[in-house]
Amino acid sequence: MNPQSLSRSSNFTDIVRLALCLVLLEFSAGPVFAADILIPFSPIRSSPTAINFLASPAADKVPVAFLPFIANGETGIFGYVTLLGSPIKDIELGLWLFDGSGTSSIANTRTASDGYYVFTNAPALVSGQYYFVRYDNPNPAALTSQVSHWKTRLLDSYYAGQRLNIGNFDIGDAALLTPVDGYTHALPITFTWSLRSKFPTDSYQVKIITSTDLSEFFISTALPYISNYTLSNPPPGVKYNTLYYWYILINAPDSAVGTSNAMRRIIFTQ
Repeated sequence: MNPQSLSRSSNFTDIVRLALCLVLLEFSAGPVFAADILIPFSPIRSSPTAINFLASPAADKVPVAFLPFIANGETGIFGYVTLLGSPIKDIELGLWLFDGSGTSSIANTRTASDGYYVFTNAPALVSGQYYFVRYDNPNPAALTSQVSHWKTRLLDSYYAGQRLNIGNFDIGDAALLTPVDGYTHALPITFTWSLRSKFPTDSYQVKIITSTDLSEFFISTALPYISNYTLSNPPPGVKYNTLYYWYILINAPDSAVGTSNAMRRIIFTQ
């Protein structure tokens, strides 16, 4: 299917908009970029009927940028995008299909002034198919405050005419701090990064990949809102004096995942 450019119609008066829209709740880098790193896909089934995007028992304690509302009765797969807690417009997003073994692009759209996006003409899903929405940073060297990629939860059920919120998400980065790019050192090594302060339910993982084929070499356990991780023991199969890359995965409570804007080179020595 050819990419479609979709935009939100604006036939409501300002008064109706004000009545329907909830304002934002107030929330109390190296030379190598991760833009070419594909987010790993995990077919986690998520309920397509839940309108709140935070599938968490503690969702009522989590600051949410927007609560979804029906703007004009339009159907489709929708959500909101923010940057550091504020709505961001004209961000290009893609709707992708995952069939259990591979992915394909279905449609593209851009966010409206309030961060709203919608895909109105998505085909119905069949068993074993999933939809997700993906953001890819078009210029990570310039847009350093934004993640390299973001992928929403997987939607496992959708039929034409439905209106489903697939995910509200923030594309703010978790900036890498230490070690510096090109760091060469023996273990233990402590990795640090900046927390996304408006999203305390995030968890983080340190991921290390090979420099030859960018395959996964090591990934830490999920770290609940922690900004550091110490690698004390050599991962199985480590090659000393060999170049690797490291970056951060950002995990949201609704099974969405993002990657840090940058990745850095690292060499382990004995």
